[in-house]
Amino acid sequence: MNKLEAILARTRADLGERKSRVPLAELKARCADAPPVRGFAAAVKRGRLIAEVKRRSPSAGAINEGLDPATLAKACEAGGAAAISVLTDGPHFGGSIDDLIAVRNAVKLPVMRKDFIVDEYQLYESRAAGADGVLLIVAALNTGELVDLAGLARQLKLDTLAEMLDRNDLERSERLSFDLVGINNRDLRTFVTNLETTESLSSAFRGDFFVSESGVRGPADVLRLARAGASAFLVGEALSGAADPESATRAISRALAPLRFPFKQAAGTQVKICGITSVADALMCVEAGADAIGCVLEPTSKRAVTHELLAAVAAAVRGRATVAAVYDRATFFDIESAGASGATIAQAFTLVDYGPVAGLTDPGGQLLPVILGQRVSGPESLAGLNERARGARAVLLDGPEGGGRGKPFELALAESVSRSTELPLVIAGGLDAHNVGALIKVARPAAVDVATGTEKSPGVKDPAKVRAFIAAVRAAAAELK
Repeated sequence: MNKLEAILARTRADLGERKSRVPLAELKARCADAPPVRGFAAAVKRGRLIAEVKRRSPSAGAINEGLDPATLAKACEAGGAAAISVLTDGPHFGGSIDDLIAVRNAVKLPVMRKDFIVDEYQLYESRAAGADGVLLIVAALNTGELVDLAGLARQLKLDTLAEMLDRNDLERSERLSFDLVGINNRDLRTFVTNLETTESLSSAFRGDFFVSESGVRGPADVLRLARAGASAFLVGEALSGAADPESATRAISRALAPLRFPFKQAAGTQVKICGITSVADALMCVEAGADAIGCVLEPTSKRAVTHELLAAVAAAVRGRATVAAVYDRATFFDIESAGASGATIAQAFTLVDYGPVAGLTDPGGQLLPVILGQRVSGPESLAGLNERARGARAVLLDGPEGGGRGKPFELALAESVSRSTELPLVIAGGLDAHNVGALIKVARPAAVDVATGTEKSPGVKDPAKVRAFIAAVRAAAAELK
């Protein structure tokens, strides 16, 4: 009997006792009163980092036996995690369903129950406790069990993260439907951890988004696994055992910035809503589905905000959306200050006294990645663009006047740039819900950027226009799949 089989045997034995104490009928009744789910899978796809609450494990032994789940989760939320995973297995990991309840009540992020789920009872138990997602270990279940549990999870509105250990798991599950797929670098049959698992299995994965789980100690591991194709990361021991979990989370979150926005992916064009001037508008845009929001720090702009407002916005949406600090002309000091205020990416049309753009784009460093803007009045505007943008995170094309004036440029020019650059392409200038679909179909940008087209007045967002714009982008991207 390997280690996974031993844990599953203990899980099934414990289930009998739990069922006698709390009948299934009672759990089903509790589910009816459970709070609305928070969208675990959507949050992970936006923010890319799942922080895990874990006291101990069979491989590491004691990690942090005395941790307070709520306190740890709040620290990880403040550090930029997109979602929280809570280990609820007691005998082997020191967790409980009460830990999940405490975390769900302490944070605004979605919460996943991580356990060895083998029975429908555990899904009802999870939903009743307030979980937004659950882990399903493919190696622990036969195909029929996977289908049944995934189907019931869907009925209960629980997102599923299907965890793979090897190629056999990938082959068994490729025709099944899960909300997220994960590759575990820790083989649960032996509890040996090896990051090469992600590197070897990623080539066999046919989807466009997967989570790399276990063994991530810091930014260097994130970069290594991202190069292998990982889209998101589940990090447990490095955060649960950290002396300062908020800072440890923030370091990993910063390393993930290039994976968040803008990002070339089969999942479709991303949305940045620019010209945000209030926390309320920032939250509304994120709730509507924006991938990124932009705060303008250029003093001459009619949408200019202070660093204090930028910091408040960044704190409000941390882990849920990328926050861009937007400039016309930016100095080294400007971008350094924006990072200190909580921005996760910078955008500028001109870099002053700066040196190579490449010096800013090390995601493990202290400076922010940069989106380099170019105002387009004709083909001559694009001459030398690739050389000028060398080392930038992305290229943004704006109308000839820029600055949120809502003036478009020729779509054919965007198409030519899209074909000629390897950098992610962001397009702005005169976009609204009526014309963005046509642009996406022609230029297929990594992201679109809108300000005027979602406003009631300069700096004041119109919720109906925001929702319509995002819906139009998603519809156009869906048609291209």
